[in-house]
Amino acid sequence: MKIAIVDDEKIWRQNAVKVVRQYFDKEEASITLFYSGDLFLEHDTEYEIVVLDIEMSGKDGFETALEYKVSYPDAVIIMLTTHLELSRRGYMVDAFRYVDKTKMQDELQEAFESAKKLLGRNKIVSINVVNVGKIPVALKDIVYIETDRRKVLVYTYDNQYECSDSIGSLEKMLSEEGFFRCHKSYLVNLDAIKKFDHTFVYMANGRKAMVGIKKYPTLKKLYIQRKYEYANF
Repeated sequence: MKIAIVDDEKIWRQNAVKVVRQYFDKEEASITLFYSGDLFLEHDTEYEIVVLDIEMSGKDGFETALEYKVSYPDAVIIMLTTHLELSRRGYMVDAFRYVDKTKMQDELQEAFESAKKLLGRNKIVSINVVNVGKIPVALKDIVYIETDRRKVLVYTYDNQYECSDSIGSLEKMLSEEGFFRCHKSYLVNLDAIKKFDHTFVYMANGRKAMVGIKKYPTLKKLYIQRKYEYANF
């Protein structure tokens, strides 16, 4: 995990480093420190997570995040502040979390927990395509999987593949990755759901999947939980 911490006050940089090291104690994580947004942008390096102070001399956190996201749109931006009212401007920069510096220990650890799940959507898995063999697919690109007349079809945003794996084996592989089998014939990506009711799940690619009667309560619970985990403050 590559993490950047950008803050013009040494004490807050040190506090953030302490929390990062505690949280990633048993995982490999590299931490790079910057004392200004300008220096961070000049470094021009891709980081998976950026812990970014809002109020800094030179470019502030919002300006820095906007510029950084142009080159690295998948980066998870966590904003630090002692004035949470400033977070109202967050829609401008697509910030993932706003962390109160005075409550950094708890709030930053929670942000890391959710950020790891969010970044997990970039994970690449292999599916066995009929007459082709194994191909790599990013989890975030899979919309849903369907069984149709003994065929197993994997729908991505751009393609459709006939897969030689069973839907059961795919369910086992993807159940911990934000997918749910809402019907015996459908395995859906919770992140690709636009809306759903007791009968259908309406997917982001314009298609729909059926919902089993007994599956609806669990679908609703998992969907809400997923949204909560990725919601901004």
